[in-house]
Amino acid sequence: IDSSIHSLSTVLAVDGYGRWRPAATDGMRVAVAKRATWVFGLLVTGGALLLASFDLVSLLDTFLQVLGLFGGPLLGLFLLAVGVHRARSVHAWCGVLAGASILGWAWLDGRLSGLAYGMLGALVTLVVGALASVFLPRVGSRAGGQ
Repeated sequence: IDSSIHSLSTVLAVDGYGRWRPAATDGMRVAVAKRATWVFGLLVTGGALLLASFDLVSLLDTFLQVLGLFGGPLLGLFLLAVGVHRARSVHAWCGVLAGASILGWAWLDGRLSGLAYGMLGALVTLVVGALASVFLPRVGSRAGGQ
């Protein structure tokens, strides 16, 4: 976990603060990274304490659900950008909103296995985005940024 916290802090200090304040010295960037490490560390510790207070049957199943809730639509968005050349940003948004909505409904229903969230989110995002690219006008930038 500590390597992830330090990676997040470095990205924030270099790519975030460094671009926002290009004249910042290395010392200023290091100070931002140190503060960000503290903040991310406290957030992770708070999240762990919060999870410990829940009556979870399986931490692995909960982890897979959370990973699938966020990673499924993200994978579907990637597949849409790579595989559907007609897709534009409006089509990608249609797919992501549909995927997130279906996953939210499935999570509230509670009958879906933790392993299925990622697959369902990716599939719905890809299919709805692809269908939207056929039926909606091609307005906006390419989903892959081109």
